[in-house]
Amino acid sequence: MKNRTISQFINYLNTLIKSDQVLNNFKVEAKDFTRNRVISFVDIIFILIGRVTKTTMVELVQFFSSNGTLKICSPQAFSKAKLKINPAVFQFLNQEILDFYYEKKRNTFYKNKYQLLAVDGSMIQLPDSNELGEIFIRTKNQNGAGMPLARASVLYDLNNDLALDALITHNKHSEVSLFYEHIENSSHLIDNHIVEPVIILDRGYANINIIESILKNKMLFLIRTKASLNKEVIEFVNSNVIDNTIIFKRKDRDNISCRIVKVKLKSGEIEYLLTNTEFSIIELKELYYKRWGVETYYGYIKSSLQLENFSSKSANGVLLEFYASIFLANLNQVLIIETALKNDQKNKYEYKINKNIATGIFKSFYIKMRMYKRVPKKIIDDTLTLIRRSKVPIKMERSFERIKNKRSRRKCHFNRKLAI
Repeated sequence: MKNRTISQFINYLNTLIKSDQVLNNFKVEAKDFTRNRVISFVDIIFILIGRVTKTTMVELVQFFSSNGTLKICSPQAFSKAKLKINPAVFQFLNQEILDFYYEKKRNTFYKNKYQLLAVDGSMIQLPDSNELGEIFIRTKNQNGAGMPLARASVLYDLNNDLALDALITHNKHSEVSLFYEHIENSSHLIDNHIVEPVIILDRGYANINIIESILKNKMLFLIRTKASLNKEVIEFVNSNVIDNTIIFKRKDRDNISCRIVKVKLKSGEIEYLLTNTEFSIIELKELYYKRWGVETYYGYIKSSLQLENFSSKSANGVLLEFYASIFLANLNQVLIIETALKNDQKNKYEYKINKNIATGIFKSFYIKMRMYKRVPKKIIDDTLTLIRRSKVPIKMERSFERIKNKRSRRKCHFNRKLAI
């Protein structure tokens, strides 16, 4: 159905989650969820959508009591039931969100022409278990074997604050190889017919092979590079030129040429940007600044959604909770966009939705969804009204010095989950 309203989509998603199609496609074995148990496939999906951030027993009691039942499910039964669900269910549901959002051309573009994209990775702390240590690999530290860590990576729509693709793997997997997977997985969402996609990357991706891949996909790019990347870049850095074309020479393949510019920051530091665009240096500086959106995204899923506060010590459980968090972040964002604020010109600042407050309101709403075969429009509208009231001012031109803390500290202790 094209051009669906948000109410129609919420009910479509609700029906889809409860459908036999999803159950049969994403249970691990055919015999799973065939018997009438206290906790069902649908229950688990909705519990995971709400995030299990408190003690598991408290989350289960709150979920079932909110749905008007006094059923009791033990944390052990919940954990065993999770193992019967394929984590790909949340990748499938996330695709439904993206299709809904982009089908109506709700998305916005830079200068109404450019689709701004970013790829970035982040390390994810995992609970301490032998299984996770073997699969995701431990990082050694001064205290011994170290904690299991995973590497996450996302392809992010900077204009609309949506993750087009997300991956999680062991921490020895390179960000560069994950970049290629993102482009392959999301080619259908990168609209290179109506608008021009611009990939914006940090210096960890300043790689001639990546540039070649981007050019083959007929995309634009903006990549921050190290001053010591290669001899061509070093020559430019040591020159008095601020905007030039350089040629990367290769023995066994065609040479690659691209533009390189110097951008001066407020701190006086010089950044070096590689690009195949014709934007001015001022515009390039503005565009690279927008890459911060993907950093903010990781802050949101790690802080507000408590991504690293896992309730499972199994690999399947970690994958379920990771992809559920990506799905939840996108669903929250689409609902936030639907509450677009009309800013009063009398106000000193423009305003935006407080995403952290919105996340708490949405959790109660998703639990209510489980109760209804069709969620009443009034409940949806009332929820969006509450979100609309949780606004904060947008303060531009703010920058903060990055504080590097070399000491590794666990943020979320497995046995110290919040109970309220």
